[in-house]
Amino acid sequence: MGHQRLDLLFVGRSQCTFTAKGVNAILNNCGSLEELSVKRLRGLTDETIFDLIGPGVVGDSLRTIFLKELYNGPSYSPLIISSKNLRTLRLMKCSGDWDRMLQTITERVPGMVGIHLERIRVSNLGLNAIFSCPSLEIFLVKMPYCTNLGLASVAEHCRLLRKLSIDGCRANSTGDKGLLSVATYCHNLQELVLVRVNATSLSLGSIASNCPNLMRLALCGAKTAGDAEIACIAAKCTALKKLCIRSCLITDQGVEAVASGCPCNAAKLIAIC
Repeated sequence: MGHQRLDLLFVGRSQCTFTAKGVNAILNNCGSLEELSVKRLRGLTDETIFDLIGPGVVGDSLRTIFLKELYNGPSYSPLIISSKNLRTLRLMKCSGDWDRMLQTITERVPGMVGIHLERIRVSNLGLNAIFSCPSLEIFLVKMPYCTNLGLASVAEHCRLLRKLSIDGCRANSTGDKGLLSVATYCHNLQELVLVRVNATSLSLGSIASNCPNLMRLALCGAKTAGDAEIACIAAKCTALKKLCIRSCLITDQGVEAVASGCPCNAAKLIAIC
């Protein structure tokens, strides 16, 4: 590339042999770059694992960063915290301790509207850092360390949430307490996906009452969800257009409750029990 500037808007790299030097070459020469996707780079070895990435000349232009299956995920921190106009951050299966990283990232880049965390090392300490992003509208998390405390912190401080997806990864550490905070603070919620979350009619009823714009709801693998919870959803979710139920303890009675009680004729039921 030399010193030639490129006007690329998107760069995606997957399963190639780029080293840190190669990634930095892109960041140093693509001043218009808006979206960066880096997945499964094979050129990073133990000798280069601590080489830092970025920010180069993309600090003002980057809007989306997607990192997946990287052995040295935290080495991208200079790039992330320098992207002051970053809107969306997606971190999936990247090694390293991300708690402290998320604290720094959210302090330096508080304007993010979308965050996706999947199978990375994050505890309540990292989740609590999300409250520094009051403009957050989309929050997707899939990891066993998401607890009621962490979810409540996000809900209380990120009240503009429109889309929330929680996958507890079989940990069963999230339930009514965290969801009641969502019902209390996140009145703009339009889509809610709960996987392996122990929700009951208490929290689901509160969400239905306080989130009048809820149009899409998915309830999967919930050991506490039965006919009573489904009937509650059918009776109270007046704007519901799509309802997905998988691996929950419902019977024909629960399905009939949806068919007869859902106020919105456009609602669809996908039930795999």
